[in-house]
Amino acid sequence: MDHFQNNFCKPIKKKVVALQEEDAVGWADTDTFDQCGDHPPLLPCIKHIALEDITCSSTWLRSLVSTLLTLDHAVMCKQTNCDILSCKEDAVRCADKWTNATLSFFNHTLNLSFSKSDRRGLWEALHGLNIKSLRLRYLFRGLQEEDADSMSLSLLSLTHLNTLCIEVKVDSPGLWEALHGLNIKSLSVGYGGFNVNQTESMSQSLSSLTHLDTLSIEANDYSPDLWEAVRGRNIYSPSICGRYGGWEALHGLNIKSLRLRYLFRGLQEEDADSMSLSLSSLTHLDALSIEVDEDSPGLWKALHGLNIKSLSLSRGFRGFNVNYADWMSQSLSLLFHLDTLIIKANGFSLGLWEALRGLNIMSLSLSGKYVYLNKYYADSLSQSLSSLLHLETLSIEVYVDSPGLWKALHGLNINSLSLGGQYGYFTVNHAESLVKSLSSL
Repeated sequence: MDHFQNNFCKPIKKKVVALQEEDAVGWADTDTFDQCGDHPPLLPCIKHIALEDITCSSTWLRSLVSTLLTLDHAVMCKQTNCDILSCKEDAVRCADKWTNATLSFFNHTLNLSFSKSDRRGLWEALHGLNIKSLRLRYLFRGLQEEDADSMSLSLLSLTHLNTLCIEVKVDSPGLWEALHGLNIKSLSVGYGGFNVNQTESMSQSLSSLTHLDTLSIEANDYSPDLWEAVRGRNIYSPSICGRYGGWEALHGLNIKSLRLRYLFRGLQEEDADSMSLSLSSLTHLDALSIEVDEDSPGLWKALHGLNIKSLSLSRGFRGFNVNYADWMSQSLSLLFHLDTLIIKANGFSLGLWEALRGLNIMSLSLSGKYVYLNKYYADSLSQSLSSLLHLETLSIEVYVDSPGLWKALHGLNINSLSLGGQYGYFTVNHAESLVKSLSSL
């Protein structure tokens, strides 16, 4: 308590609170923290810090943040109406000088959420810190032009930064300018879909990220211009989320992993041919993940004959609806190099089990809105699993066990079995059947 208080200067009836779990460890009435000083408090057990209505220097805040980054437990620091003073002689004060932000720390990882505030002092506080993973969330508005320079300088100073995630709904030249020349390996941009209007700035920025191998963009719509911005980049795993048209722009990209997310609807018939041509042109593609509400003949047609090794099909909590099992069966049977299949479907169906029959896969994961496997479905699942002669790893998500489940698993020649529910566990009501099934593996 004494040490905590002694690290503050000029106490003038303002408030700072630090909490450890549920109990207060220390608090101090203070207004101004050590102007441009460097005296970080020692906070080995702190879980939560609230800074309210205080003035501090960016150097003091950097010392605090630097300490919190090294802790091996999660810490949250909430700033409300804080005035973070720049230590630069030519610093210009913003009309709205108050900073409102929430910072979460864990083992050199920082999550930072902004609301309406002056962010330049906060960016200065992050300068040169040992941050390996950084997530930035802009509330209410996107990156403002006046923030771009300070953000760019701070990001460039983070020499250990590997992963950067920016949650923003508004595109701007300042956003792409701030990312220019970073040494990051993974970049994620977007939040609930944002409009990409600055494709030229985006393209120039991505070209400068020479170490980037994983890219995720969550936009409202995907135009050929957006795809053109990522063309020719040596990106291992682009993740494309949102509503998409313009498959021609995807043609021939040098990518190994691709995630496609369809919001609100499935793949329309008119998109199937162009999607199929573009996917077939991705000769280096190994892994394909598709999130979709409903399957469709067009979806299965677009997957025909791909050389992928891994396929994931899912959508949200419930999983997707399998309405065209015959089309699914034909498509999966033509994926000759497929060894890993992940399916999150909205319930059991005989068509789903039959679509799996005879595949040459080595790993299978089944999950979704599965409640109870009765004998009617168990016989079909048992036949399908027994037909997977190369299967080594099996993972199934259920909520409640059943004799049918254990019967379906009986005698499989697998090396690894994982069973769980929505929260990692399920209810065992048939222990005797479970023992017999497991002993047969």
